Amino acid sequence: MLLTVEDVNDHAPRLVRPMRNVLVREDERPGTPLMQIVAYDEDTGANGRLAYGIAAGNEDGLFQLDPKSGKLEAVERRW
Repeated sequence: MLLTVEDVNDHAPRLVRPMRNVLVREDERPGTPLMQIVAYDEDTGANGRLAYGIAAGNEDGLFQLDPKSGKLEAVERRW
């Protein structure tokens, strides 16, 4: 899965910790937190707000990423 943090002004957002692999069990319960993505942007005010998103690799909708907090969690299986 590819996660993105995008910004369109002067300073690019930066991750606090490098991205890492997360092992998810097949029977993981919905709502289980898998990782917390934390980034910052040196822009101020509205220009410094970040939005987290899943750019690719979630075609089955098994994960959700909170656009404000960066919390990635498992969601209910759809099969």
